[in-house]
Formats: sequence, C-alpha cells, structure tokens
Amino acid sequence: MRIHAGSILMLILTLTFSAHAQESPKIHLTAVSPMGRWTDEQSMMLEALKNSFEAKKAVLTTSVPQWTVVVDAITLESDKYVVSYVLLRGLPESFVDLAKKNEVFYSNASEDKRATLSKEGKLVREMMSEEFIREFGMPLDSHISIIKRNELKIYAGKFADDFFARYINK
Repeated sequence: MRIHAGSILMLILTLTFSAHAQESPKIHLTAVSPMGRWTDEQSMMLEALKNSFEAKKAVLTTSVPQWTVVVDAITLESDKYVVSYVLLRGLPESFVDLAKKNEVFYSNASEDKRATLSKEGKLVREMMSEEFIREFGMPLDSHISIIKRNELKIYAGKFADDFFARYINK
C-alpha cells in the first residue's frame, strides 16, 4: 500500500509540474534593431516587457521560443513614445520535423548536388535545417500605440496581461 500511495503522489506531482510548465510560455523579446544597437527607447521597452513577463512566470529565452515579440519604440515628443510590436508564434513541431527531415536549409542546392551529399553528413544537415527553420514564426498580431513615457510599465503590464489572456490562459 505504501508503494501505491508513493506512486500516486509522484504522479500527482508530475502532473502538477507539467501543468505548471505548460503555463509558462517560452518567449523571446527582441527589437527591430540588431542586438547591441538598440535605442534607449527600445531598451527601456524591452526591459519593461521583460519585467512584466517574468512577473507572470514566463520563461524568457533566445533558444527555441514558442513566442517572439519584436518591438520598436521611438520618441514622439519629450514625454511620449510610439511603440509598435509584432507577435510571432513559433512553428509547430510537426512542421519543424518535416523541414528537418527534408533538409530545407539545403533546398537551394540542385538535385545533382544534393545527390552527391554524403549519408554521414545527414545528421549535420538536419541540425542546420532545424536551426534555420526555428528562426521563423507565424505572425499573429501587431499593434502601434502612443504612450506617455511615465506609463511604460503600465503599458508593458497590460501587454503581458493581454498576451496571457488571449494566447495562454484560453
């Protein structure tokens, strides 16, 4: 009986942690400019979004995200920003697997060239194809707002709330 109760407890804990993991989306935050060249406005917007998503227990990552938020922000007036974003959903695993299997990274190679590729290199070609295809996402939403500089945290909080309501906690 003791083993049975322990197994049930382990099952409950596993289900609880897996349910919790499903509620923590993997999100990549980036800006229109190349990394390291972000404007002050973009950096402040990304920092505000980062804090809002972390408060909601999202996992911020740069590797294999489920979601990508691309933001841009510019100063409109001394006290206002124009903020835009595009929300991308990571491609479905079935699509990634298909692209990997068909070595899409090498799809521009001619049939003759592809016929000469070694079998030993297939694993590397599949890995390159998988990395390549994971960089793409399906656009789901975009928006442009004008916000007051002192309301940046409020905007980021509402953005995170709306994201979770629309896409995670359906």
